[in-house]
Amino acid sequence: MATYKGIKGFKVQSLASDPTVEDTVGKLWYNTASAVLKYSALGGGAWASGGAMIAAKYNMGSAGTQTAGLASHGNPGYTLASSTYNGSSWTAVNDALTGRYGLSGAGSTTAALVAGGWSPAGAHNNTESWDGTNWTEVSELNTARQYLPNNGIQTAALCVGGAPAASNGRLNESWNGTSWTEITETTTGRYGMAGAGVQTDALVFGGKTQPNATQILTEKWDGSTWTEVGDLNNARGTLSGCGTTSAALAYGGAGPAPVDVPNIQTEQWNGASWTSVANMANSAYGRSSIGTSTAALAGGGTPVSPTTVTEEWNDPTYAIKTVTTS
Repeated sequence: MATYKGIKGFKVQSLASDPTVEDTVGKLWYNTASAVLKYSALGGGAWASGGAMIAAKYNMGSAGTQTAGLASHGNPGYTLASSTYNGSSWTAVNDALTGRYGLSGAGSTTAALVAGGWSPAGAHNNTESWDGTNWTEVSELNTARQYLPNNGIQTAALCVGGAPAASNGRLNESWNGTSWTEITETTTGRYGMAGAGVQTDALVFGGKTQPNATQILTEKWDGSTWTEVGDLNNARGTLSGCGTTSAALAYGGAGPAPVDVPNIQTEQWNGASWTSVANMANSAYGRSSIGTSTAALAGGGTPVSPTTVTEEWNDPTYAIKTVTTS
């Protein structure tokens, strides 16, 4: 009788257990424990459940990566609570200094910056710096505002747009590690945008114009000029985002106005256009904006009331499959 080796010229490897899937994409092996042929394959991006947040909240300041994330402040209660994520669970760390929500965020779990926000006292210009252990008050924004996107790192960040209608939501500031400086206004004033990129090469997308019109607009910043680029497929505000100007992710949010229904939509940016990809499992707006276009972290948010739900985006996804014959 013909054998696989005789036909193909080589023998299928026999293994007592499955190897790490990422190391075996496109390979075939025989699992001796289960007596089946198996292979590993790549799939499209997908959201999966992550560890629940310590407390339900939304519209946080956030920074870092999927396996080393930071979430601070937020609502309800204009909380001071901060926590870090290690890829599987959240851990409480030292409280922030000024309670508020709707902040911008930048940096990492060991070197982060948050600015702006809102509390019953009104819009804030407070800026706080995180060193991995403690929060420190640093130089204030020139203009107080809230509902801001994330852009940059701790020593080189952007604060873009926001509400109330400072210069009709077009006013922007750049952070040099010591102080904020006003820079060129965006083309269209908005608040509740998401952001991606760094101080000199940034992207902002979605959001709302006054008084409550959700947007699909995307604008790119090159360090001196804002340029309108490809629109989102779905209009929404208070959405989340991460990545770079050539590979970004937009997820969650609420829209379109006037209903502003929390959504599960996810879109990927390739440097020129947005493409709809796999939906989230849970609809919400005001989630954390953490990670990259291939490995994002969406913690908290609010569909109707605040949630502790965390979802992780991975693209591509890996899977081990069993070979079936008939």
